[in-house]
Amino acid sequence: TDLHFYMTNDVMVIRYVVARQSSSYLNPVTFRQESRSSWENLVSKRQSRALERADIKAQRRVRDVSAKARRMRLEKEKRQAQNMKHVIRTQELNLLKNLDNIISKDKKAEFLNQEKERMLKKVREISRRSGSVTSRGNLRNAKSFDKMSQEAELMAHLESKGTNPRWKE
Repeated sequence: TDLHFYMTNDVMVIRYVVARQSSSYLNPVTFRQESRSSWENLVSKRQSRALERADIKAQRRVRDVSAKARRMRLEKEKRQAQNMKHVIRTQELNLLKNLDNIISKDKKAEFLNQEKERMLKKVREISRRSGSVTSRGNLRNAKSFDKMSQEAELMAHLESKGTNPRWKE
């Protein structure tokens, strides 16, 4: 036997088909009340299974979205930490580079000042000697000749060091 369901005017009609022995159909109205409860059970089971599946799917979706948000937040924090380390490292390197430049310029300035003082002492000594020579009256033009030779010597020395006051940098 088979049960066939079909709808007429918003009412479910169940047709009971007897096996090939008899082709007669029982009256659908007689099976209506008996089958309605089994049909309602079937529909309610299908609905409950559909609701369970929808609930599971919704829970999975919520879980996936929250996991993705957590993963994205962690990646963002990781990138931000890496960028911060890079910025700090770059700042430290620039600071060290600037300090090295300042130190080397200070050393160069100190060296040039020492050379200048040394040359001034030398020029003063030569000037003092030449002054003593002219004061004795031995050489009348010695002062001007000594002055020119000292100036030439000073310029030669400064040119050898790469700093000539006549050059404009």
